[in-house]
Amino acid sequence: MKVRLQKYLADAGVASRRAAEALILRGRVTVNGEPMTQLGSRVDPDADAVRATHRVVRPRRKLHVAINKPVGYVCSRQAQGRQARVNDLLPREWGFLYSVGRLGSRYRRSLVPDE
Repeated sequence: MKVRLQKYLADAGVASRRAAEALILRGRVTVNGEPMTQLGSRVDPDADAVRATHRVVRPRRKLHVAINKPVGYVCSRQAQGRQARVNDLLPREWGFLYSVGRLGSRYRRSLVPDE
């Protein structure tokens, strides 16, 4: 499935969508060896070779995790004081995940952390 080039660059962690648009307009992005300078161009992530500022761009792996939040944990990236955070239940390398929704420490629910 084809996606817009600036979204592909943003999803790959190259730049924000707005910054990716600037890279495209300056001719710093190539698709299959051809410079792309028009916004709204589409790429096939599985078939096209994309480069930005002479570096190969590869999409990041998407990660979705469902966990059951125990009572006493907060859905915040930064806990106040010594409160336990939902992210403390996850492996360290998953620290980039964000909770979808927000629950206080008194509630127990299923959560889906997302990128």
